[in-house]
Amino acid sequence: MPPWVSSKQGQATVFIVLGVIILIVGFLAFSFFTAKPGDSSLVQEPPEANVVKTYIDHCLEDQLRQLIPLIALQGGYYIAPNHGLKYDLPGLPVQIRIPYYLLDGEKEIPGISTIEQELSLGMEELFSECANMSVFPFRVRAMMEMAIINITLTETSVQADAFFPLQIIGEGAAKDISAFKGVIESPLYTYYDIASEMTQVQRENGYLVCLTCLTKVSEEKDIDWRITQIQENNSVSIIHTLSNQSNPVIFQFAHQFKTPEIEEAEEFANDSGEDEESNEE
Repeated sequence: MPPWVSSKQGQATVFIVLGVIILIVGFLAFSFFTAKPGDSSLVQEPPEANVVKTYIDHCLEDQLRQLIPLIALQGGYYIAPNHGLKYDLPGLPVQIRIPYYLLDGEKEIPGISTIEQELSLGMEELFSECANMSVFPFRVRAMMEMAIINITLTETSVQADAFFPLQIIGEGAAKDISAFKGVIESPLYTYYDIASEMTQVQRENGYLVCLTCLTKVSEEKDIDWRITQIQENNSVSIIHTLSNQSNPVIFQFAHQFKTPEIEEAEEFANDSGEDEESNEE
């Protein structure tokens, strides 16, 4: 046998062995980098993960408690429409804007989905406080740019669901988590429901404010209600305020009417003024 044949067989054996080694290394690398976070055979769950999740869940609830009073004061809006009534409230760093639910006889009531979007917008702006991972004595990798918050408004509560990718790195273990939730009881839906019904009643009555009718609506839901009348050059605005002694949240919305003729204006003033006094009593 020629000597060059034996030499080539030896080289082929070396290449085969190297190929097998490369395949093994490649498989191990693939398995490591594609392993799911929940695969206990590769990654153990550090106890720090529960600490982080509890912290963010509670932070979401705290932020909801701060945000909902502002949303209620602005009739369900975080950023109220530009045509709303503006006023400064002592103790608040922002100017309140009350939206018109009835404007020149046309309803401008936001839908539930709109209120949920407004709450989500406010929560996303406040979420940076919940995303501060420097408060922990262990390593947490956070992707703040991927954070998304969705709000669900129910008859008795407001729920915030947050998607916020994190990797908690403990001693010899790591855990990826991204789902967080905060839920608090709130009268926001009830207030919105009453405001919608009052607006429909007012629309049916034209420019005459039937306070007896509106009082009945609030009493059926055991909600306190009062109005404030603002006379402008070409219009009259009625601010409606809903509240309840068992909850500090106050809900506001407004109705605007074009100024009627002189005779009708007197009837308007008499109707709203007399009924308002009886309502306050």
